[in-house]
Amino acid sequence: MGGNGGREPSEEADVARSRLGRHAPNRLRSSVSERNDDSHDPERVATVADCAAAFADLIDSLRLKQVDVLGYQGGSLAAVELALSKPEQVRRVVLLGVPSSDAAYQVGERLPLVRQPLLVVRARDELWESTGRAESLLREARRVELQHPTGAVLDGDAEEVVRVTREFVDA
Repeated sequence: MGGNGGREPSEEADVARSRLGRHAPNRLRSSVSERNDDSHDPERVATVADCAAAFADLIDSLRLKQVDVLGYQGGSLAAVELALSKPEQVRRVVLLGVPSSDAAYQVGERLPLVRQPLLVVRARDELWESTGRAESLLREARRVELQHPTGAVLDGDAEEVVRVTREFVDA
């Protein structure tokens, strides 16, 4: 991430959101059925591994040598898996809200394996407690707590998220 080209912080947040939207699919239903011959169910929701594999495919198809990854809520788990599967290509990882473990994904087993520099952004939202538990698993992660009590982090705290993320990836 370079300079902001003279944009105001709110404009920069809008640019960041639009860039994220172009390269961050939210649901991967069609790619799941293409990837797994045994699953042709169009209603099947992608797993964390499916999402990470789709992002890995995107990185490879764009021939990117190194990337910084930001995962938001459930996407944080895919960011962790991507960092684990592409350690040479994923340079830094930002986790914005980390969900709790469930039967399909064990955060406590996977998160401590990440070796890249890691920023955990903890917002006062529905993932406040689970993100705090995730932070306790990490020895050397940078931590930031957003102070605004909001459930819409990318709306209410977008400028702060852009600022702390930029500081982290530019370090």
